[in-house]
Amino acid sequence: MFTGAIPFEKPSRHRKVRLDDLLEYRRRQRNAAELAFADMVADTERLGLYDTDSDEIRAVLKAARKKTEG
Repeated sequence: MFTGAIPFEKPSRHRKVRLDDLLEYRRRQRNAAELAFADMVADTERLGLYDTDSDEIRAVLKAARKKTEG
């Protein structure tokens, strides 16, 4: 399913995109990913999860993985 995120021409069977359009798309995607990551970090800080013991986190993750596997 094509969303039209990158302009293209289709003179024959193959789509052709301009390099500057592709680079702009990549810039937008990276910017959106950086914003999402910043939101996740902010949520984690707000919830105090960075203050949690890393061994405790590993144990909780291990238990959650076992629960979903079996």
